[in-house]
Amino acid sequence: MNCPSCGQPTPPGDTCAHCGATLAPARRLPLGVIKWAVVFFAVAGVAALIVSAAHTAVPHVAIGDIGATMNLAYVQISGTVVSAPTYDAASSYLSFRVDDGTGALSVAAYRAETRSLLSAARVPALGDQVTLEGTLRLRDDSTGLTLAAPERLTVQHPAPQERLIASITANDDQKAVTIKGQVRGIRTPYPGLTLYTVRDTSGEIDAALSGDTVALTGPAPELAVGDPVQLTGIVTLYRDTPQLSIPASNTLVKLDTAIALAAARRTGSLNAADDGALVQVVGTLGASEPFAAGVRFSLDDGTGPVELLLWIDLYAQLGDLSAGSTVQVVGAVSVYRNTLELTPSNAADVKVLTAAEAAAIPTPAPVPSPQPGCGGDALCTAVAGAVAGQTFTVQGGIVVAQSYAQGFEFGLRDATGTITLLLPEAIYKAIPGVETLRPGAVVRASGRVSLYRGDTQIQPAAADQVTIITPGAPPAGLPIAIGHIALGDVNDTLTVEGRIAAVEIFSKGKRLTVSDGTGAITLLLWQNVLNYVPHADQLAAGAPIRVTGLIQEYQGALEIVPQIGFDVIVTP
Repeated sequence: MNCPSCGQPTPPGDTCAHCGATLAPARRLPLGVIKWAVVFFAVAGVAALIVSAAHTAVPHVAIGDIGATMNLAYVQISGTVVSAPTYDAASSYLSFRVDDGTGALSVAAYRAETRSLLSAARVPALGDQVTLEGTLRLRDDSTGLTLAAPERLTVQHPAPQERLIASITANDDQKAVTIKGQVRGIRTPYPGLTLYTVRDTSGEIDAALSGDTVALTGPAPELAVGDPVQLTGIVTLYRDTPQLSIPASNTLVKLDTAIALAAARRTGSLNAADDGALVQVVGTLGASEPFAAGVRFSLDDGTGPVELLLWIDLYAQLGDLSAGSTVQVVGAVSVYRNTLELTPSNAADVKVLTAAEAAAIPTPAPVPSPQPGCGGDALCTAVAGAVAGQTFTVQGGIVVAQSYAQGFEFGLRDATGTITLLLPEAIYKAIPGVETLRPGAVVRASGRVSLYRGDTQIQPAAADQVTIITPGAPPAGLPIAIGHIALGDVNDTLTVEGRIAAVEIFSKGKRLTVSDGTGAITLLLWQNVLNYVPHADQLAAGAPIRVTGLIQEYQGALEIVPQIGFDVIVTP
């Protein structure tokens, strides 16, 4: 054979006789062996990565150290939940904020992770200490983390301190506290938020329960004003005022034992030094005296009287309080014109322990009213005073209407005289056909009789105690020219027509300038009257208007002052 290297003939063998080149053919590695080797090394590499990952801790980072280069990094953080979780049940989206002292970020959990947290009852709440893992999501204006391992989320609830409400200050922000007290109010500022006002012997505070918290932790207990409760919450600030945020529905518990809000006192022991104090007294109701904004009672336990002041809305909730009834009252002490007053804030503060004897409560009498118009007559005044506090029914025609700060007064006249029908706005607005309650109407009314500055008044306790028998009609006839109105017309009721030249809003209503070409006059609309002006939104410059009102003089200028809103008509 010829040598492949030098080309010379050479005898068979492994080496060329001339140049010494190797003549044996090369042995190649089989392809199958290479394939299996590739698979082996790939599996071994993956296994090595898994083992390495299992034994390598997820990096724990401080929120303040997170930078732009860490986007999509998988990290672990720890901190305090500083916002109540928001939750969308439809998408199972959950979000809350975590602060570790170096910074804060938003944590988001999506469908599978959220459901895992809910099933394990491990949804973090406001105030909880948490450690969690996830993927960082960095944007220009925010830093967030998407929760990736709900099973590795650890939650530690804060240990609350039992506190008196008055001891809670702005310095307690984000602290967990437990209070016991009485529910003094329940309101819903907007759908998804319920505020409970809770009071103990030291003070009161608002506690907020969000709709998201209810969706995550279950329904809250059914509560009413006056119920005793124990509440654990996190102190938060609303416009620098401390309030409690309820982290879970089960931290709001209705108690079986009543909670006293104030120390028991004797009526005779109260004095000016107690101004502003909350006290509890038990006494017997004396004579009542209705006034523009409510009713006053004398309250005495045998040691000396105090004046019990009931605002009209509260009085309407209490039903029939009568002289001679024994009541327990929790209220704030105040001094008004050298008189001690005790003012409860809600119906739960007044409890009737013993009702007055039936004989002491007169049944409603038929028309007419007793001595309805005294007009300064001494004998008539004495008779009216003798029936003050009793309930009667009267019927008569309205001869005059007048507004006051809290409502409206109407003069009712029958064959025997005149009586003042007193209607606080809460009752006035609920009377069917109230737009016809005006001079000329015939009205039947039931209520308690009182004597006020020599005049006899009757005040119904509810709208259904007032019946309009004959509706009153708007004033008819030609209006008077504004330029012809003079000081001699003061206290007269006149009608004018014109156009609005200017509108001014002030704290208690609106002032409008009305001109008819002969002159201009100020139209004064107090807010309680403005509330009942038809199409009040059209009271703008240029609008035509017809007004019936009382002519009054203020600082040398004449004004027309409607006494009911339905006497102001924006004409087409």
